[in-house]
Amino acid sequence: MPKKLSLKVVLVCVVLIIEWFTCSASAAIMREEMIEEVGPENPYIFSFTVKEPGTIDVEAKLEKSVQEPCLILKSISAGEKKEVWGEAGEILTLKYDFLEEDITKGTKWKISVESGAGKGSGYIIISYSPSDTTPPTVIENTPTGENVPVATRIAITFSKPMNKESTEDAFSIYDSKEFRVVSGKFSWEGDMMIFTPSSD
Repeated sequence: MPKKLSLKVVLVCVVLIIEWFTCSASAAIMREEMIEEVGPENPYIFSFTVKEPGTIDVEAKLEKSVQEPCLILKSISAGEKKEVWGEAGEILTLKYDFLEEDITKGTKWKISVESGAGKGSGYIIISYSPSDTTPPTVIENTPTGENVPVATRIAITFSKPMNKESTEDAFSIYDSKEFRVVSGKFSWEGDMMIFTPSSD
């Protein structure tokens, strides 16, 4: 007679699995023309506040007789975080991921476009994407019911893409009669994870 196993264990595994998921939300974008000429004594400065983890992307360009244009990201409380140097007419790009530890040290930040020598105008584009920490949900899981054979294939469908390796590592089934973890193989069909127990 086939061995039985409660599917309550599947729901417990799902709770562990969804903790590994991360994704990112849509970005807010700002573009501004630097009409006033940027020079050694007149940098362009954009100040902002960060209250949650996310990613900032910056693109800037200075024309005319600028020498050694520089794009700098700085925490007002913790100091300089990242800088990019270039040449006149060159597009400077900067990317930075704000972590929880960055925010705990201070929420006020600024981006500056500076010139080592000479003056010039240009543009700057700033985009910010806050991290989406909303966990995925389980749309469907099969089989259902309280008792099913241990050898039954188990399928769990998630609402969002998952990290396959981490999801599989977080999943396990325990056979309380044999006092062992059930071995098997994983496969994926889109956002659905399938676990097929071994025949032994």
